[in-house]
Amino acid sequence: VQSKASTLTNGGEIAVSLPDAAVMVGPGAQQPLSLGDVNALLPVAISYWTDLGVPESVLKGVTVSIADLADLLVGKTDGNDITLDTTGAGWGWYTGAPGAGAFDPVDDSISHFVAKESGAAYGKMDLLTVLIHELGHVAGAQDVMRSSDCMYPYMTPGDRRLPTGLDKTTESAGSQLMTQSVTTQPADSGAHALAS
Repeated sequence: VQSKASTLTNGGEIAVSLPDAAVMVGPGAQQPLSLGDVNALLPVAISYWTDLGVPESVLKGVTVSIADLADLLVGKTDGNDITLDTTGAGWGWYTGAPGAGAFDPVDDSISHFVAKESGAAYGKMDLLTVLIHELGHVAGAQDVMRSSDCMYPYMTPGDRRLPTGLDKTTESAGSQLMTQSVTTQPADSGAHALAS
């Protein structure tokens, strides 16, 4: 348990103070993420952005690797390179595709979902959401403070957020290289991931 989380933005490190809550790692002992899991969902994540008009060429050179990330990170982006934490900061990864029946919509949303309590996604970091978020940074999208948005900087295990027209970037990709990251922190009833 820690009292702050670090995140990388614009090539430098900043600390996000969390005075009312401590940062938590997941329960541990999770099955490691595999490149097979990533390779199965990466085209799906890319298609969400290309369906919104992001040119395929912008996302074509993306590489994804898996590593043990420090400071409770579950993912980070540096230019076109995305790195995902092996265990989702100890929460584990849900690697199911859309339509697998593991989620219910939040308030009739078409883009924000929560895992069913009895399902495989419950209490795990959603790989599709993290990939979509990090690909958004590759495409030039910035974090936003709408909790239902895929570019929102916090994610509770068991949440799935998909991009909408509100997430569509207006910047041309490659106009600036940034280092972005996702870390975990608790909410009212569980941990959250911070992405920036």
